[in-house]
Amino acid sequence: MAVSISTITKSAGWARSDVVLALEEAFEIVEFHGATQTGIVTNILYQNGGEDTTNLNQYWYNVEAETTSGIGTGASFDIYRSGGVVNQIMVNRPGYGYTDGEYLVLPSAGIGATVGLGITVSVAGRASATSYGSTTTFYVKNVGVGSEYPFGVLRHEIEPNKKFGTICRALQVWSDRQISFGVGPFFHPYSPKYDPIAVNESFYDSDDGTSGRQYQFVGYPDYDCSQNSGLIADDTYTAWYQPNDEDQFDGDNTTGASSINQTGQCHTSNNTGDTIEFATATSPTTHDLKLRVYQSTLDPKFAIFSFTQPSVAGSKISDNTFLTFFFHNYTSSLWDYDDQWNGGLTLIRPSASGASNQGNYCHINFDTFLGGNVDYESSYSNSYYSTQNRHGGARSALMGYGSVAGGFTDNDAEIHLSTQYRATGTNYAAAATEWNSSSTSYNQTSWSSSPQKIYVRRSTDLKDPSSFLPASTNYNAVIKGIPVCSSMVPCPYYLPDDFVLIDFKYASSETDIQQGDTITISGSEVYEVITGSYNQYTETAGILICARRV
Repeated sequence: MAVSISTITKSAGWARSDVVLALEEAFEIVEFHGATQTGIVTNILYQNGGEDTTNLNQYWYNVEAETTSGIGTGASFDIYRSGGVVNQIMVNRPGYGYTDGEYLVLPSAGIGATVGLGITVSVAGRASATSYGSTTTFYVKNVGVGSEYPFGVLRHEIEPNKKFGTICRALQVWSDRQISFGVGPFFHPYSPKYDPIAVNESFYDSDDGTSGRQYQFVGYPDYDCSQNSGLIADDTYTAWYQPNDEDQFDGDNTTGASSINQTGQCHTSNNTGDTIEFATATSPTTHDLKLRVYQSTLDPKFAIFSFTQPSVAGSKISDNTFLTFFFHNYTSSLWDYDDQWNGGLTLIRPSASGASNQGNYCHINFDTFLGGNVDYESSYSNSYYSTQNRHGGARSALMGYGSVAGGFTDNDAEIHLSTQYRATGTNYAAAATEWNSSSTSYNQTSWSSSPQKIYVRRSTDLKDPSSFLPASTNYNAVIKGIPVCSSMVPCPYYLPDDFVLIDFKYASSETDIQQGDTITISGSEVYEVITGSYNQYTETAGILICARRV
């Protein structure tokens, strides 16, 4: 029943690309990488038919072929007709298994015509098809020289025999301590900028290219990826040049994937994207960086990933334990992956630990992002985002739990939900005192409004002020069966029982509890601390999330 624990270490002096490589190795350990794909469509060589004069100027998105001369599958195309004539054809989803020169027919109904549109396609690598990803590597990554903002894209197979059962998850390091997440069911892994064949063919040789305009999330706009005017989504990824301002991706101040990602803009200080930190803010690369991987043995598809820098000076866990998260990787009777996709991401975010005589609301937040790339959030604490016509998650299964105001794409949509597990077992970790300096005022206790509180009774706590209750009322259980998000009803998934919450009280003050420390319940039940929150005044008490070791 013990979890499997692995540690990936990048020694002091590490580069941003090392963070991407550490994550790639971590996903290999837990077997999250999808199988290799070859024969992905990158360009249209020829076209015929598909003309009509009744639909004069119109876009048609994500159109799939009805027939093909080969065995390729999954590709789709965006079409724009001007004056009834097909004016532009852009590869949308790349599909796989195609051969160079394969002939496809797009259905007339899908393009607003009376006859179908025939196209001849080209694939990456031409006659020698390029392979993308493997069970040990990212689908695509850019970690080479000159990649100031390296990234990797995980092709995460949840239920791969289903149309939307595979998720693409992008992770891009945009500073020496910060990272962003992107998500969608489809991603185009090809960029003409890095294609040795394309750069020698003049009709490919441009920054935008002719076949996808760099790496990007694709699919049906608003449902699978974000939307910009025309045929190109906003959530594109480039790392080969210094982008404008602080954007890490192709784009300007208002567009590009640094603005369009799962957790909001990276470069604006009041956004969630700016707060996702995997390392210390002070000289992060001068300390070893460790990525700990905790994989359940009860459900091997579940794993928690946590970054830590043990050599960073401090006296509490929040000084040197940073980004801790897990991906949603499960099936549910609530939805079918032939119809919806699940890009759920949960950040485990404890409140800062400390030693305050005013007390501390010791808690652990499970902040669950429902899926879809968005422009920015206007208030992380209030759990809503201003989507600004760039929302890409309407088909995300977890969006069934979200609230929407106005229009889905041009007003506000609730993109993340929070569950807060709060300690209750001791006064300095369960409440805070409001101190009033006025002689006419008085000090008062301020209670937490959190709806999720841990059931605890100890004969030494203030809940039994005179130690009157019998010992049989004592209750300080290891909490199992943790909902992935208690705000979701019905809850689609519960963490396996080898991951637990523990409300603890240790008699000594100023105790520095760190990731990797153990809590022994009995000789046959031992847990390792992953992260948590505690107060160190007069005692050390709070709440921890732990993984079972014995």
